[in-house]
Amino acid sequence: MPEETYNIQLDADQVNTALLNVHGADTEPTAASTKMVQSGGLHAYLEGERQNSGYGVYDDLTTTEVSPLLAANARVQLTIDGDGPATYIEQIPGGEFVLWDDVGNFIQPANDGDAYMMRVSFRYKSNALNSHFDLELDISPTGDGSNVILLDTIQCLKAANTEARYNQSHFIYTRSTFIANGGRLFINSTDAGDTISIYEQTLVIGRIHKAI
Repeated sequence: MPEETYNIQLDADQVNTALLNVHGADTEPTAASTKMVQSGGLHAYLEGERQNSGYGVYDDLTTTEVSPLLAANARVQLTIDGDGPATYIEQIPGGEFVLWDDVGNFIQPANDGDAYMMRVSFRYKSNALNSHFDLELDISPTGDGSNVILLDTIQCLKAANTEARYNQSHFIYTRSTFIANGGRLFINSTDAGDTISIYEQTLVIGRIHKAI
């Protein structure tokens, strides 16, 4: 019988299902078993696919409405300590020790050519009506603003000192500069010159492509 080749595309959930439904080397299938017999090559491939993707949730505990991060006509680094109750890092990609460095407060990608989706969330207030400020992702060595690769201008449409929420997702990819320096997030209110209060910030970041 001629050998047949199959090319089956699996998403992340299907990969996990397949891995859970195989017999390990130390188990023996029975007549009533519905699990596949483990193939060394197939199992290794599926494990590799599972490690390519993953995500982490980093929630801040330090800032609050009464003690926010302040950008008073200033450019201030966004800090997320990872100590908040929503922090969840059990699904970080295999081989990854950190996606967000909660000491230096920067994104730390793994490989030149990786692709990530990140969702930045926080609550904010402006001390002025019809103000605005920028969220920046800076990959310069010191975060001095010389290499901003993402800039999102946020309009403050509510009355002064009224809470609003920011919750946006962004696609990012990494090259050698990003790998070397990491990526720092900044709140920049210098254009309008107003004071922006930031609190309850959370970063969700997931790798959607591992460099080939």
